[in-house]
Amino acid sequence: MFIIFFRVLGFDKYIIMKQKFSDYKYFIFWLFYINFIISLFFILNTVDFLVVPFIYDKSYLSILILFVWIFFEIKIGKDIYLLAKNSYIMEKKSEEVLLKYKNTYFHEFLNSENKIQYKSYIQQKMDKKLEFNWIMLNIMIFLGLIGTIVGIIITFYPFINEENNLQITNIKNILPTIFSGLGVAFFPSLASAIFCTLMIVSDRILQNSISYFMNKFKEKSEK
Repeated sequence: MFIIFFRVLGFDKYIIMKQKFSDYKYFIFWLFYINFIISLFFILNTVDFLVVPFIYDKSYLSILILFVWIFFEIKIGKDIYLLAKNSYIMEKKSEEVLLKYKNTYFHEFLNSENKIQYKSYIQQKMDKKLEFNWIMLNIMIFLGLIGTIVGIIITFYPFINEENNLQITNIKNILPTIFSGLGVAFFPSLASAIFCTLMIVSDRILQNSISYFMNKFKEKSEK
């Protein structure tokens, strides 16, 4: 009904906006997803849930994992936005793309001498983006594993040390070390598991964005 109303009034902007939303839908979804995660973090911070890992994790691996996740999400958001922008540009006329939208995939495709080879090049670029994401995921898992190993060593070190072994009855002296070791073993592993899950969701959004872009690129390049 709204489509008929806009068309009767001669508003073609509705059709343009509909197409733009279709091309940018994965970027918009990613923005909603990130806003939801940030809002959830703020809610958890009100009950000091987020402060605890950073206080008791003496290895600072939890902080490092957080920064790795932030870097990952910024890169994912940038990739999804650029893919959305390139998808929308493909709706323009070829002449307009060549004149106005330089340094885009479709512009490079129109200028390329070997168009079949350029399609393969684009596919390789998309594959590298996904490969990079899996490398980042492996780094996150590795950081969590390091935290577990270091934490176990810290926890059991007082029992291995001969000097402390002779004073094992004085349990109060080794309790802080034990709790510190447990914190290092537990919190980085927990942070790694949580942020890996969030990264997998973002990676899935990027995969869908790449699939949409590649399907549209193949469709437009064959015309």
